[in-house]
Amino acid sequence: MKKFIALFGPLLLVVGFATPSIASAEYAVSQRTLAPFSGASTTLTPQQKSQVKAAVDSNPSGEKFICTGIRFESAPMSENIVVRKRAKSACDFAKTLNPALSTFYQNKPTKAKSYAGKVLLTVKTPIGASEVEQDIATPQPANEDQTPSAQSEQATSSQLNSLILSLKVESEYSSGYDRDLFKHWVDADGDGCDSREEVLIQESIAPVSIGTGCSISGGKWISSYDLLETTDPSTFDVDHMVPLKEAWDSGAWNWSMATRQAFANDLAFSHSLIAVSASSNRSKSDREPADWLPTNAEYVCEYAVAWVQVKVRWALSIDIIEKSKLLALASDCGSQPLEYSPELKTAPAPSPAPAQDSGLVSGTVSPGAFCKASDAGKRGLGTNGIIYTCKVSVTDSRLRWRQ
Repeated sequence: MKKFIALFGPLLLVVGFATPSIASAEYAVSQRTLAPFSGASTTLTPQQKSQVKAAVDSNPSGEKFICTGIRFESAPMSENIVVRKRAKSACDFAKTLNPALSTFYQNKPTKAKSYAGKVLLTVKTPIGASEVEQDIATPQPANEDQTPSAQSEQATSSQLNSLILSLKVESEYSSGYDRDLFKHWVDADGDGCDSREEVLIQESIAPVSIGTGCSISGGKWISSYDLLETTDPSTFDVDHMVPLKEAWDSGAWNWSMATRQAFANDLAFSHSLIAVSASSNRSKSDREPADWLPTNAEYVCEYAVAWVQVKVRWALSIDIIEKSKLLALASDCGSQPLEYSPELKTAPAPSPAPAQDSGLVSGTVSPGAFCKASDAGKRGLGTNGIIYTCKVSVTDSRLRWRQ
């Protein structure tokens, strides 16, 4: 699961000493900052490689190895991509040292210019396995030309076009959607934190404390959609990059309940879920890029490529208007290097037969027909492809298959 404590806000200006692992009831987190880099280098130096190796070697029982590129919050897209590439480089090198290691890389914003461009290594280790101390490297004097290093695949406009063109174009399946058909915010690994809480913990740009029932205190969040900031996680939503209804309309209607749950809680892919301001999430609602884009203009290109990657990952279709808008966005983004690096390029195979969905009664049901008392409250797939529920109505106390 993607749970760690991010230490790269302004508080990082007062580090440079040995810091013990940060522990919760279930795991310990140790961190270190890589030494700075010169210019726009994207190759790890020997010193940085030794730091990555030290992090790997000193955490042999690490459950997750996370590499976070730190970017200045108002930096242009090109710098955003660079720091993410550098983070990937660090994780790639860690993977060569220990192929069995589970790695994850990302980039996050900071207001501390002297820290922008660096890479933070975070290792999550189950309590009782290996709790060690890590040195957090002292940040060097501010130098706007110094940046960490990494390597990453890049997606130019033409490559993004290819991704878009690889998606199946279909009219949307616009009936039968129910949010309850996507069981979301589950605690898949049983560590006490559900997927929403995991994302909030992961995306904080300041230290967080995890209390009973995964209550989150401390921390700070910046919404990529509109650049709003908060220190109160209850004011932020965790958004599905491709909304649940959009997923339903684009193919999830034909998935099993288990596959829909996997989509709704997809922590294995960095673009699937994102913590954003509640107001921007409400503004977006279930709209696709043809109808809504982030007000933060610097994030639009990254948003477009993230949207496409999630659709590719889950083999979801696009409609003709959506395709036209995405191709236009790819063209507008020009030759800027759009980061493209899905950790998993394909999703679990969906069930081809919705009638076998564990959340539905077997077979199909006739809309409006009477249903058994034992089916009260259950859902069934109508002969017309719409989901119905066995229930009474305000004017009719008899159980029927109704919408």
